[in-house]
Amino acid sequence: MKAGKKVDNAVQNLKAVLLLGVMVNHAWAASQYIVTPQYPPLAVWSYASNVLIISGLPVFFFLSGYFSLGGQWGFFSGEYRTLLRKKFYGLLLPYLLWNGVFIVLFLAAATYFPRIAQRVESFELTTVSGVLSSWLGIGRRPIDAPLWFIRDLLLLFLSMPIWNYLIEKWSGFALAVLLGIGVLVPAVGEWYPNYYAICAFCLGVFARHKHFDLHKFEKHALAAVVLLLLLTLIQFLWPMAVGTRKTSPQIMCVFSLLVIPCWLGFMRYCHLDVKNYFARIITPAAFFIYAAHFLVCSTLLHILAVHIPASPWQMAVLYGIFLFGGGSILLATFHLMKRFMPWGLRWFIGGRI
Repeated sequence: MKAGKKVDNAVQNLKAVLLLGVMVNHAWAASQYIVTPQYPPLAVWSYASNVLIISGLPVFFFLSGYFSLGGQWGFFSGEYRTLLRKKFYGLLLPYLLWNGVFIVLFLAAATYFPRIAQRVESFELTTVSGVLSSWLGIGRRPIDAPLWFIRDLLLLFLSMPIWNYLIEKWSGFALAVLLGIGVLVPAVGEWYPNYYAICAFCLGVFARHKHFDLHKFEKHALAAVVLLLLLTLIQFLWPMAVGTRKTSPQIMCVFSLLVIPCWLGFMRYCHLDVKNYFARIITPAAFFIYAAHFLVCSTLLHILAVHIPASPWQMAVLYGIFLFGGGSILLATFHLMKRFMPWGLRWFIGGRI
């Protein structure tokens, strides 16, 4: 990877796009209020939200592996302790804080909002085991559901000496074996549906080991975007063609590795000037928006959706409420906290200021 501020900005802006993509994915919750034909059709909204924009998830794992510590060191090494200290502050602390805030707010609001009361009951938040499961994400997704990515990433970093050893010792062969397990052993996908995360993460470790230039695909940006559209369309249409509800974990392992170079090619459009509005205002707030949108944007949507009359544009209006209404609240909250309470903000975003 080439050193330099411009390169770092491009990577950070790409991460911001992908984080906001998670928010777009959850805006699909608006579909539950739709009872009339829409323009664009619901299939278009589903493809954009549930496949196209969320296809960037493997890139997060890839970049995390790429920027992780390298070298053959063990579980008792100083490098491993350094890694754990860094990830405690950058990942574990925000994970625990956000889930804790969600639990407290859910319990406080359950008396006044029947929908929240149903969530409290489904998460069994009136029991100690239910609180711990929702807080830590044990046996289920955490109560702040989008943070499952943080949980899984923490587990990958906890086992970092294993991945380092495999890549340093066996290089591409280790990658082939990991991918082969995901594709050829269905039980693995049943046990861990997000197995593709391990493949993408280790591909990142491999790319770092080979000193791969993250910007290598930018000269093919247009081809990368076209290929991304093609791959995501296939992924969207394939389950319907074979009569399944969603893509199998085995196919996801292959798909996740194929879309990574596509998104890295898209990074050509992420070289933004530091004065650019997106780079200056939105990119720094992306993690905060990602972590909080599942509560703020969803609450705003469910409060206002019942007041939006049915029309061909109802879905677009509801998406606007979720993305721009809720997003504006979160963006303003982030920058107010950054100005008046930066120390508290750092805890919730893992020092990403």
